[in-house]
Amino acid sequence: MDPAPHRVSVSRSAVTEDGLGKRYEAVGPAGELLEMLVLQGELSSITPFETALQESARQLSGFSHPHYPRIHGVHRLAQASALCVVSERVPGTRLSDVLAAIEQHHLTLDARAALALIQQLVRAVAALHEQTPGVCHGAVAPERIVVTPGARLVIVDHVFGAALEQLHFSHERYWKDLGIPLPKTGGLPRVDQRADVMQVAAVALAILHGRPLDGADYPDRLGALAEGASTLATDSLVEVPPAALRTWLARALQLDARQSFGSAVEASAEFDQVLAGHDYAGDLSAFLVECARWAAGESARKTAPAPPSAMPSSPRPATPDPAPPPAAVEEERPAEMIMRMPPPRRRWIAAVIALVALTGGGALVADRWVRTPAAVEEAPGILIVNTNPAGGAVVLDGERRGTAPLTLEVLAGQHVLEVLGEGEPRRIPLTIAAGATMSQHIELPVARARAGQLHVQSEPSGARVTVDGVSVGVAPLTVEGLAPGLHAVALADDAGSVTHNVLVEAGATASLVVPMGVPQGVPVSGWISVAAPVEVHVYEDERLLGSSKSDRIMVAVGRHELDVVSEALGYRARQAVTVSPGRVTPVRLDWPTGSVSANAQPWAEVWIDGEHVGETPIGNVAMPIGPHTVVFRHPQFGERAVQATVALTAPTLVSVDLRKP
Repeated sequence: MDPAPHRVSVSRSAVTEDGLGKRYEAVGPAGELLEMLVLQGELSSITPFETALQESARQLSGFSHPHYPRIHGVHRLAQASALCVVSERVPGTRLSDVLAAIEQHHLTLDARAALALIQQLVRAVAALHEQTPGVCHGAVAPERIVVTPGARLVIVDHVFGAALEQLHFSHERYWKDLGIPLPKTGGLPRVDQRADVMQVAAVALAILHGRPLDGADYPDRLGALAEGASTLATDSLVEVPPAALRTWLARALQLDARQSFGSAVEASAEFDQVLAGHDYAGDLSAFLVECARWAAGESARKTAPAPPSAMPSSPRPATPDPAPPPAAVEEERPAEMIMRMPPPRRRWIAAVIALVALTGGGALVADRWVRTPAAVEEAPGILIVNTNPAGGAVVLDGERRGTAPLTLEVLAGQHVLEVLGEGEPRRIPLTIAAGATMSQHIELPVARARAGQLHVQSEPSGARVTVDGVSVGVAPLTVEGLAPGLHAVALADDAGSVTHNVLVEAGATASLVVPMGVPQGVPVSGWISVAAPVEVHVYEDERLLGSSKSDRIMVAVGRHELDVVSEALGYRARQAVTVSPGRVTPVRLDWPTGSVSANAQPWAEVWIDGEHVGETPIGNVAMPIGPHTVVFRHPQFGERAVQATVALTAPTLVSVDLRKP
């Protein structure tokens, strides 16, 4: 197989397969571990799906987070003509395999470890929603979640969100073919951030019930499953009120559109409140350590096995006897060790040992799930980085991780944080404790005014050029490093000389074209002016001329093809203008609209820029791109104003919880 443009070494047979396609392990040209997902035939043949998938891969190419693999690209295989998604390979075991083994062996998950898994999952999807506005995963399911040996969840296939909606399947087909539950809507199914929240809740139900959801569960039995899950998660060691968990599941499953979560950011914040500050992450790591010890025969010395003839036929606790000699421990089979373990850990250990048997035997124990206790990762910590002004580049242990504000999940231990902005980098040594949250707020130097450039051209060429009385060469030329402001530019040749005052802006290139031999005092340049509700930048032939912050921008007389751009809003327009000598020519923009959706808890009346637009939930209100003020009003909880920026790249979601101060 050749995913183009680079040749890779690919496994002969598929490692896993689901509704999206077959997955192969591969090694890239530089020795990197890759996973190749070869999409099933129908998906590869739908042009809008491929277009959206390519665009999503481009958007996420720079996205980096511990809970997601890096996307390397989307390619079409030369021989099979099938689409292929290439991403970083994550070592570990699929959550779907864990659940299948648990169901097969009639086991029950420890509630504390189950809640730790769900909390990781909700936080991971919240990070995707928060760091990539408008992007959704779209296909969160157990078969697309990998549990690493360090008890960390990694969610794969996060590149499919926008593409899946282009399939235009029915709700039933999305579930039957791809394992994707979607909220019920009046029209075609929507694959958006609300869908992600529902899918996270469906995975939570599977974890709490200890089995994958089947065709009979969705959509009719979701409410009953949520009711039962809130009871299953309660035992003597878990301090989570069943009613709080039941309410969270109902809101996440979108059972009531008026009360549902609008994004995983809301769902994550609410789930943390459900746990009421209790942290069960250590239970998952402790489970892996204990599992490693049992597999190595270390814990067996503490609890002696009963004689083989006395082995019970069902997995009930057996009465421990004195420890056997070392030789007996080494010969003991995994199933026998499970039966002699004291509760409640026996249930979780049994689940994973059963999974090992299911997926390939003892070699998998050493390579994938079980390592010596010293090699098992501790529960990760959370690092929150904010900078003033925002936008500082965050580098952790020499690896660039994104721009502030940024939330990272990092391994416990020593780390070095660097923040890059104007001036010298800020370098801070850190010690992250397992399961702890550390916040760093860093003041960055205020950016100094950047120098500008001036491009000077004479007709005919060859005129001598001076700037502010200093000779800089012969036209045509570009003078760099000019301070922002007015500069006196003089051109001279054998026929005479001409002087002009030129405004140079920070980071921009001003242009001056001078016909030599024109009588002194006849203008050879004009200006353009750009009026826009937000700052836009003006380019010509990819050279920055200035921005709408300036009253006018000097350009040469004549016709110009200008690009007016706002990167933040995803706006780009090309305008042709003809500039007259000594005059200001306006650049007229056809300002586009985007869409705004609003939601509030419990509900609210909404005004946008003083105009009443209705009661939440509100979707797809057309508004001009740029900043707007959204006001939420509730008769009991009062009023809340939120500043929102509407862009062309994706719908803008504004959501508040009026119950919180």
